[in-house]
Amino acid sequence: MPDDPADLGDLCEDRDLDYRTQTEYAGTGPHPIVMGGAVEVVVLSEEAFPVEWTPETASEVVLVGCAYETLGDVELRTCSYTLGTSTVPLRVPLYNREVTILVWELRTWELVETVKFETAGDDCPETAILGQEVYAVGAVITAAELTAALEGVVTGAVP
Repeated sequence: MPDDPADLGDLCEDRDLDYRTQTEYAGTGPHPIVMGGAVEVVVLSEEAFPVEWTPETASEVVLVGCAYETLGDVELRTCSYTLGTSTVPLRVPLYNREVTILVWELRTWELVETVKFETAGDDCPETAILGQEVYAVGAVITAAELTAALEGVVTGAVP
């Protein structure tokens, strides 16, 4: 087992190690969590989670959140992006995002909770990776939305 939680890699994709010595998901929180899955959610969690949620060592990890996101069906507004040297901005519809986080106990790989939320804001992402034919972007996921969505499972008492 590596010492640094960052060295665990994306646990949502790689469950090959034996984690039976990890701390049990029991009692009252906080229960330290690491995130995997959707890159934007992982980066946001590293920057936004309260310090007591963040394990200092890999052995402190209790929960693994595996995040998945899709574009919703609510068009919020239009965002403008400049491509290369073009002087004409590309106007792209902004949609809400639907985020699902599967929260697992690392020790047993039992599913603890499925958390779902939709982005509430209408901020355009600073940059956009656009496909060949479909041009659309998803609303920015905020730190407040992510923290609020996971607060109960991370800080609450285990039923």
